[in-house]
Amino acid sequence: MSDDEFFIVIKKVDGDIKGHAVRRGKIDKESIASTFSSEDNESSEVEGDHGKEPEVSEQDVNQSPFPQSFKEVERSFSQAMLMYRKSVVETIKFAPFFANLVLSFNIERIATSRGTKRQDLSTEEIEVYSLPSHAFGRLSRHKDRSEALIEGAQHLPKISTIGIISSYDAILSDLLRVIFEQKPEIVFTSDREVKFSELIELKSLDAIRENIISNEIEGVIRRSHHEQFSWMEKTFGMKLREGLDVWPDFIELCERRNLLTHTGGVVSEQYLKNCEHHGRKAERQVGDRLDVDIVYLTSAINIVSEVGYKLIHTLWRKFSPDQRRLADGVLNETGMNLIAAGEHELAEELLRFGVGQRQHSSDLLKRMMIVNLANAAKLGGHKERCEKALSSHDWSATSYQFQICVASVRNDFKEVKRLLKLGGDVIEITPSSFRDWPVFRDARNDAEVQVVFEEVFGEPLKRDIAQSSLTEAMADDDEAVEEVNKAIH
Repeated sequence: MSDDEFFIVIKKVDGDIKGHAVRRGKIDKESIASTFSSEDNESSEVEGDHGKEPEVSEQDVNQSPFPQSFKEVERSFSQAMLMYRKSVVETIKFAPFFANLVLSFNIERIATSRGTKRQDLSTEEIEVYSLPSHAFGRLSRHKDRSEALIEGAQHLPKISTIGIISSYDAILSDLLRVIFEQKPEIVFTSDREVKFSELIELKSLDAIRENIISNEIEGVIRRSHHEQFSWMEKTFGMKLREGLDVWPDFIELCERRNLLTHTGGVVSEQYLKNCEHHGRKAERQVGDRLDVDIVYLTSAINIVSEVGYKLIHTLWRKFSPDQRRLADGVLNETGMNLIAAGEHELAEELLRFGVGQRQHSSDLLKRMMIVNLANAAKLGGHKERCEKALSSHDWSATSYQFQICVASVRNDFKEVKRLLKLGGDVIEITPSSFRDWPVFRDARNDAEVQVVFEEVFGEPLKRDIAQSSLTEAMADDDEAVEEVNKAIH
């Protein structure tokens, strides 16, 4: 068994999935049987070594609900942005389509079950049914539900715009907490006062410490978003907005969110003043109403993503310089995930930010970022930026793994084939990595590359869906979504 192999054990009852478990390492029939040994848990999803819910220790109960590291904050932020990018946006896009689909299905069901087909009026393409008048109420209810769903979807961009800023505020709160835990001197200054009544109420030093940190964080979060940055720049001694070209758009987004929350989107003097002060001159007047559609929401997600990622990674490197290797790796991985999700512009911007750092943990990770940066530019339709990123470095002295990645990004499939023929062990490429890594996306579609791949690895590059990797399946999902988008529009 290879080191990267794992097993998914699925339990079915009458053909329906009742639970699953993911296993690594040695597996046999006895261990499989023990996975679902408890009848009480047969209807639950099972994941872990013994197929049971882990025992909750006192330490787990008392564990802080907040992220404890910069890496955890970054992961939480990635999950939040993924939720908006995929779940929310796709729901808004598909809601009218599915509402009409369900309505059509229900109308046909009502017609065929409660009506009589009029053969004299029907043709091969048109069917006419006669229904009693009392069935009209049921039909109206179905139409009302579908119209309510469509109307509700139209409000989702506004609701989500408000929500995405709230998600950003929550992540900023977590980020500040991690910093204060590592650098308590930022909060616990010698002139800070604690009321005697608070000492009596809180009872312990740990409770007092937590109270002071929470109050400090709450005080920062209550500020406007440009004031938050001013506070951080002054307190941390950093220029966080330098080179942040998206800043004016971020301020406009935050100000629009305030309008949506407090005035229903009606433009105020403060909105115009704050936008203009931060470099975004609004083409609106006081009293105008701002709308939010799916295009604006998508842009808002990218704006918040860029500001959030850059802020997290800048402060991570500032306050935990010993974790630079981990930070570089996470940043590169985030860029790859964005590329795989089709977010090429955001991935390119984030990876450019990573490559442009003054210090990197290793030349290896920097070069990985450069290759992924070039790939993001290429997939985003910017071939010149792609070649500029690659040509700024000499790849001839690098490993075969780098060389085949660079060749693939350049669509030099002749070189890809030559390097593939050296063998997977030599170029340090496994079949799964060639199938999964975004840098090989175009190479995977080349017929001659597919032939060489099968000659080298003894298996076809393109496999049935039942055999495909998780990344391949996700890519198939994205393609399916794209097809539905085309059908809708």
